[in-house]
Amino acid sequence: SNKGYCASGAQMQLGIPTVVIYPNPGSGVFRCKMNDELLLADDIVIFNNSGARVAHFSNTNTFNISNLSGGLYLYQIITGKTSFRGKFIKQ
Repeated sequence: SNKGYCASGAQMQLGIPTVVIYPNPGSGVFRCKMNDELLLADDIVIFNNSGARVAHFSNTNTFNISNLSGGLYLYQIITGKTSFRGKFIKQ
């Protein structure tokens, strides 16, 4: 059958867009994917673990934060009228 699974292995509903940042963890250059295809995001906003905005990228599917220190970061990806949020680790 054609079932979808999230990174933790838990089953998820199909038909709901899944956006991921990869590689996660990564060293600086990250890509955005939606449903296993590269996603051209209108905006990608990166926040540190305290919630402060530390980077912003527009009209891209790739971003580079190699200048930032390692740790846990939050992202907001905006595409059209939809916003996706999540976490990723920069090594």
